[in-house]
Amino acid sequence: MLGIAQLIVALSMMPQVFFFGVPAALSSLGMSESGHFDADLSGVPKLYLWSLLVASFSVVIAAVLSLSGAALTLLKPSQVSVWLCIAGAFVYWIFIGALLEVSSSLGIHPSLRYLTAWDVIQYPIGIIAALVAYALYSIGRARVLP
Repeated sequence: MLGIAQLIVALSMMPQVFFFGVPAALSSLGMSESGHFDADLSGVPKLYLWSLLVASFSVVIAAVLSLSGAALTLLKPSQVSVWLCIAGAFVYWIFIGALLEVSSSLGIHPSLRYLTAWDVIQYPIGIIAALVAYALYSIGRARVLP
């Protein structure tokens, strides 16, 4: 059952990957709307660029680790699959922290007035990913997985 829960968590990370993954990495490297790498980033805070780059790569890494952990957990649970799930949850929280830093570096403060579901969806995903990883870890310790 936990393998299916991990698979659902990993699949719920996919929209974040397509929204923040490659597009954020390209924009932080200076890709303009026309598709060329000639955007003027001189007025953008450096902390914003680095945070955006960390967020874009960490969400992709988290999704890959979580999907790998889910697949291995469904096939044959082991310590490796448990550690992949734990690593995926940890890296996903790095993504969340980097997103908070992106908002902070731009001077955007959380407000209920402009809050959308897309702004808060990463928190339940991160919490559920951490809970599933902890449950897998606890079961692994109790049963001593290979």
